[in-house]
Amino acid sequence: HREFTGVDGTAGVDNQMWRLVGCIHGWRANGYIENTADTERRNSSQGVILLSVSGVQTLQDSPAVTVSFHRAADVMPKDSAGNILPFASYRIDGNPRYGTTAKGRIRRGVLTTEPVDVRLPYFGNRVETEFLIRGLRLELTLTETGARGLVGGYHDLENWWSYVRRMGYLVETAQFSCPALYAAARELADGYPDPATGDCTALSVAYSVEAVRAFVNLTPKPLETPLGADARSRVAPQLPPGLR
Repeated sequence: HREFTGVDGTAGVDNQMWRLVGCIHGWRANGYIENTADTERRNSSQGVILLSVSGVQTLQDSPAVTVSFHRAADVMPKDSAGNILPFASYRIDGNPRYGTTAKGRIRRGVLTTEPVDVRLPYFGNRVETEFLIRGLRLELTLTETGARGLVGGYHDLENWWSYVRRMGYLVETAQFSCPALYAAARELADGYPDPATGDCTALSVAYSVEAVRAFVNLTPKPLETPLGADARSRVAPQLPPGLR
């Protein structure tokens, strides 16, 4: 397929997801799908991603940092205008599906990471799920209170399609056809060929992201204690005869 030129002049950029959804009204920047998902995450604090960066010397130059990806287990505090407040503290979700790490560096105020397969929590358009991004890389411009930039990589096709299927009620509002979208996604897929069939199983993608600076508590939020043999003392006593 024909490759793109990046906004900074970089040649050979792949972004097949843009070819797939770029002309669909609801998927455009500030379209219904994006705006609704952003609003739902802000209001519910569900599916919020935490990035923990260790090894930072300065926000301008740190030659070796480690980035880990987590799911937030606490509510995001906001101001009266609904803006997420920086410097809040968040515990991580103890789910072992999250916590992938990547090596990176900060140069001239920009955080970049090496490619790694990552599962990211996601909530939007009434769907709670996760995104599987193969070969994920970060490119974030850092400030004292936050960051802004791109998440690039290859979105696993079946993972992405599972999300689209579950928000199918938006077909009319977002103005797309499910059968046509699925056929086009299979045709445009350009990454991670299936060893048996040779068909590509992922779509190159660049997601625009914005972050606020926070304190990440790497002690997981306690999960519910499973009911085991030693939990009988916590079970309510039997009711009087005749009552259920």
